[in-house]
Amino acid sequence: MGGSACVEPEDSFSSPHQEEGLPETDPGIFEDRRTLARVCSTFRALVTEICVEYIVVQHGDELEQVVRLLEHSKPNAAGKRLGETTLRVDLKIIGPYNPALITTLLMHTPNLMVFANHSGRSTGVLGRMPKELVHALATHGRHIRRLEFDSINEAPTLLDIIDIAQPSLALRALSLRCIHSYPNDPDVIQNLPIIPFTTLKTLLLNRIPIIPGPEGRGPPSYPSTWTPFLMYLRVDKSQLPQLERLEVSRNRDDAQMVEFFRIHGWKFRMLKVSTESVKSVLPQVLRHCSNLDSLVLAHRSRIRLNLPHEMPGIRRICITPYVEETARVPPHIFYKTVLFPLGELMTALDRVRYGSLSEVRVRNVGVYDELAECDEWSHPWWSSFNQRGIRFVDKEGRPYADTVHRESPSLIISYLT
Repeated sequence: MGGSACVEPEDSFSSPHQEEGLPETDPGIFEDRRTLARVCSTFRALVTEICVEYIVVQHGDELEQVVRLLEHSKPNAAGKRLGETTLRVDLKIIGPYNPALITTLLMHTPNLMVFANHSGRSTGVLGRMPKELVHALATHGRHIRRLEFDSINEAPTLLDIIDIAQPSLALRALSLRCIHSYPNDPDVIQNLPIIPFTTLKTLLLNRIPIIPGPEGRGPPSYPSTWTPFLMYLRVDKSQLPQLERLEVSRNRDDAQMVEFFRIHGWKFRMLKVSTESVKSVLPQVLRHCSNLDSLVLAHRSRIRLNLPHEMPGIRRICITPYVEETARVPPHIFYKTVLFPLGELMTALDRVRYGSLSEVRVRNVGVYDELAECDEWSHPWWSSFNQRGIRFVDKEGRPYADTVHRESPSLIISYLT
């Protein structure tokens, strides 16, 4: 199954056909598998092994069925049980379920490489990760190489992350949507274990959801910025020794942001930041990223970005929308709130001196969904970059000159707040 053994998460330079996971699976695939399983016992065993290589659980009863299947499986000719073929588990559970079953699931999947928790993500209700899940990952997930915590409803606290990461032996990629809370007891803070994350190569600190609450804000303990987590990750210089790729979406303290990069910036090969989070300090941040190869800017339309005068080592730059949800609006609003601000950012980037730049990519997704079809916007930029030997490409890596054009784009705009 595609994506089952993909330890490294996709990045902004990945083409759509490289995307992992199961966004839209053809129902015919499952009908074909059922047909093959009825042919004979050998085919049934093969189909079952294929199905459990990448497990996606969407309901509590499905979790029970999967656990029961793995528990009662018999060794095959090679002496391996069914769960030993499982490489990835995605939890996308809607509704109640028994979190204690996660322990049993992980006990029977000793070769698991990727574990992703998306359960309850669509509810928008802040909740803490079940203690059973924390214990299961800490006890039976030591060899997992990639962890994704994308659930608002089951968000980990800082202490949960420490408990899970401390015994880890192989974690290479960690993706977080938000952190439920941080300790506020001074004694607890003073005695927090320092987790070095010695094997971690990729850290994704994604766009933090806005949680409704009194006066339009979430609970006081809910941090709407990654600053406290970045502060924890720079307590000791020995932390993050192998980190090569960082994505961080929100920051509320410029000084702390710069200090984090002063300590760790030289390690990074790929950096993705929201223009909002670094609008005043990007030159200082990049000054500490001496080995940076690829820079991704997640842009918000109202942000004026302060850029450095030169970026001699940067080989690739990508601009992507900060928010990818879309809505339709009149053309004059599209031009005012999308094309004009994007043009300002492009013009500012065009003034920077480069020594190694070979590609500028504007991902035509979300708010930029149909930029490739707006010839009056894309062609002048393509021509300008082409004269300097720089590829100007869309999300698929195709030159904008090769895309199908028409006079104006569809009326598309992201939610800009």
